[in-house]
Amino acid sequence: SYEVNVLNEKGEKLSSDRTTLGTGNTSSSNILQINAGTEPITDNKFGLAQPAGPKLTKEQLAKIQADNKKIAGLNSLISDAQNARQAQDWPKAENALKQLIAAAPDTTRWDFYMALGEAQSKSNKPAEAVQTYDKGIQVAQSLISGSSPADPKIPSLNPAAAKQGAGRMLTAQGNDYLKLQKPDDAIASLKKATEIDPSSALYSYNLCGVEFNAQKFDDARTACNKYLQLAPSGSHAEEVKTFLTQMPAK
Repeated sequence: SYEVNVLNEKGEKLSSDRTTLGTGNTSSSNILQINAGTEPITDNKFGLAQPAGPKLTKEQLAKIQADNKKIAGLNSLISDAQNARQAQDWPKAENALKQLIAAAPDTTRWDFYMALGEAQSKSNKPAEAVQTYDKGIQVAQSLISGSSPADPKIPSLNPAAAKQGAGRMLTAQGNDYLKLQKPDDAIASLKKATEIDPSSALYSYNLCGVEFNAQKFDDARTACNKYLQLAPSGSHAEEVKTFLTQMPAK
C-alpha cells in the first residue's frame, strides 16, 4: 500500500494515509502572521478578472468596514493570538481568535478564521475546525467575487490574497475531514481547491493521492494526469506515475 500525504503550500505534510493521519509539522506553524495591518500573503499570481458579486447595501458595507476597523484596534487580542500560535499554545490561540471574531462578527478578515481553524485542528478538534474553515472560505469568497470590499491598507483583504487563502483553507479542511474518516468530504474540499486555482500542481497532487487511496480511480486518474501536466518533472512526479500504473485499466 502507498502512503499518501496531504501537503500545505510550503510542501509540509499535513496528513498521511487514509487511516493513520498525522497532525503536521508543528515547528512550522506560522502559516500567517496575525497583525493588525500586515500579512505575508502577498503573492499576486491570481490575475484573473473576477465576476461581480451581489451588490451590498450601504448599511452592509458600513458594517463590514466598521468591523474591519474594530479588529485593527484590538491589538492586545491580536498580540495574544499571535504569541500563543508562536508558542504552539493552541487552546490559548483558539480563545483569543474566538474573542476577536466575536468582537467583529461581520469582519471579512478570513485570515482570522484560517488561524482559528488551524488552532482547533492542532488541538485535535477536527469537527470544529471544518466548520470554522467553512466560514472562512465563505468570507474569502465574498472578497474574491467582489461582493465584499477590498481594503488596500490590509494585504489579506484583496481578491488575490483571499483566493490564495481559500485554497489553503480548503486544503486544511480536506485534511481534517480525513482525520474524521470522511474521505468523500475531504475529496470535495480538495476538488474545490483545484477549482479555485487550477494552475496549482500541489492542489492536483493532493486530490490525486486522496482519490487514489479512496479507490476512486477514474477521478484520481484525471487529477494525477493534471498534476503531471502542470509539473512534469515535479517533486511528486514519480509517485504520481506509480499511482497511475497501479490503477485498474478502464
